[in-house]
Amino acid sequence: MAQTGPRTPNGKRKASRNAWKHGILSIGIVINEAEDPRDWQEHVDGTFESLKPEGHLEHLLAERIAIDLWKMRRVDFYQAVVTARHMGGARADLQLARAYEQGTVAEGIFPDVSDAELLPHRAVRVLPPIDELEKIMRYHSHLHRQYIQTLHELEAMQARRRGENTPLARLDITGAPGG
Repeated sequence: MAQTGPRTPNGKRKASRNAWKHGILSIGIVINEAEDPRDWQEHVDGTFESLKPEGHLEHLLAERIAIDLWKMRRVDFYQAVVTARHMGGARADLQLARAYEQGTVAEGIFPDVSDAELLPHRAVRVLPPIDELEKIMRYHSHLHRQYIQTLHELEAMQARRRGENTPLARLDITGAPGG
């Protein structure tokens, strides 16, 4: 007996994402050893459920949005890791400074530092080093702009599909604070 495929709108919507579950993008988006494919699939399902795309082009835009949001999440994780590493180096830096002060570096003697002494040195490291911070901000800004543009295009396409008027041009203004 031949299979006819899904019949309900919900079933058709889920089946339309089979390429994500089994295709090339399902392999290329998730980083092995760092991300869980089930989290990615849950993310895609949630994105599609929220955006409710119809037709091929809307699906492509929804996929692009899912990818951009996933990558922004990855940038946030990277920032957390870099910041933790930066803060973690405060103890060794302070011990090295104390050893220089005491003249014990040559002997390999590094005085211990109390948590109370360490706290202000860690506190000023809650942001990553400037080169890392610039890279994070640049990448996040690029992804955010791409996400916003794609979302606006999807929304305009959906509005046109519903017969609503859409402006021919939209203006998004984004800039640095105080810039």
